Amino acid sequence: MSLPESHVNGSLELLDDADLLEFWWQRHLTGWELIHMEFPPVLTKVTPTFFTNEERLATYFDELQVTLSDLSINRPIPHPASVAAAIELISNDSRPGVVLIGKVGFVSFPALQAMKQIHDLMDMSALLRDMLTWLNGPVKIGAEVVRKMRSILLQSPNILGHGFKAYNGTVTSITDLLQLRHEEWLSGQVIDAVMKEFAAQTSGDDIFVPSTALRINLNVHEREQQKKQWDYIKTAILHCAIAERKAFAIVNIGRHWAPVVIDFAAKRTSFGHSLDGGQSDKLGEEVGRTIARMLKHCMVPEYTAFKKVHELEVPQQGIDGGSCGVIALNVIESECRPFHLIKAWTVATSKNHRLWYMACLPCLSRTPPLQTSLNSHLLSSENLTE
Repeated sequence: MSLPESHVNGSLELLDDADLLEFWWQRHLTGWELIHMEFPPVLTKVTPTFFTNEERLATYFDELQVTLSDLSINRPIPHPASVAAAIELISNDSRPGVVLIGKVGFVSFPALQAMKQIHDLMDMSALLRDMLTWLNGPVKIGAEVVRKMRSILLQSPNILGHGFKAYNGTVTSITDLLQLRHEEWLSGQVIDAVMKEFAAQTSGDDIFVPSTALRINLNVHEREQQKKQWDYIKTAILHCAIAERKAFAIVNIGRHWAPVVIDFAAKRTSFGHSLDGGQSDKLGEEVGRTIARMLKHCMVPEYTAFKKVHELEVPQQGIDGGSCGVIALNVIESECRPFHLIKAWTVATSKNHRLWYMACLPCLSRTPPLQTSLNSHLLSSENLTE
C-alpha cells in the first residue's frame, strides 16, 4: 500500500481515526520521509487530572473532548510527559473516564495513544537527524562505510521497524543502532550483538558470556533470576573450563560496563573498568564473588580460585562520557584476538571505534568486518591514530 500524499508531505490533516491510531503507513516510512515530516507544536508540561464520565458531564458539560479526528498538524498537542501521565491515570483507574490536560481540554484515550505515537515519531526523527549529522562529521574512516550506512538510514522502507542483520545472524533494531553515535551509552542488545560477532570470528573453545548473565550489586531476588541465566550457559562454561580456554564477558554495573576475562588454564580472573575512581578494589571483589558463584553454579572445579581478581588494563574515559560499552568491547576484542594488534580506544579515536562496531552490525561489506580486524580497509591502523 503506497503512502497517501498527505503522509509523504508530513501532514496529519487527512488522516482518519483508524489511520492515526494504527499508523499503518509507518511500515512504508523511509528515514528521508521521517526527518522531513512536519509535526504539531508541543505545549509546555502540565499535570493532567482524571475525571469519570459522570464527573465531566456534571462539572464541564459544555467542554468539548479532543478526539482522534481533532488532531492536525496545526493543533498543538500536550507535552510528552503530560501525555504519559494522562495515559497512566486512565490505565490505573477502572472507571470509564477522560483526562483534562491544561488548555488542551479533555482528551480521549485513543487520542492520547495517537499523541504518544506522534511524540515517538518526533523523537525518532530527531535521533535519526542527529545520527546523519554525526555521520557527516569529520572522521578517518572509509567513505564507503559511511555512504552505505547513510543509504540504509535514508532509503530503507519501514525505517522504524528496520532490522540490521549481522553476518552472525543477529538482528539489531534502529533504536539500538542509534546508540552508537556521539557518547551514547550502549544497551545490552548492542553489547551482545557485537560480542556475538567476536565469537563468530574467533576459533577454538573460547566463549562469550551474554550481558544478562553477569551483573553485580543485585538484590536477593535479582540474584535468583540471574541463576536462571547461568542455566542457559552452564554446559558451555563447563566445556570451556575442561578445555582450559577463556571466557570473555562484559559485566553490567548499573549504568556502567566493564570487561572481564576468565582464563581457565591459568585459573585467573581479570577485571578493569573505564571509570577508575579509586573503587576498583571494591568493585573487583564483588566481580570476583559473582564470578565464583557463577562457576560454582556451572559445576566448575576449583571455582574458588577465580574469586581473586587481577587487574585488566582498560583505557580511561571522561567522567561525563558514555563510552564505557565501546571501551569494554575494545578491550575484549583485543583480548580475544591478540594477534590482530587491535588499537586501544582513546578520546581522539572514540568516533572511529563506534563506527567500527556499527559496521559489525549490518552487513556493510562483502567481508565480515572483524575478519581482518581494525587494520582492514574499513578502519586502518593509520585511521586510529591522532
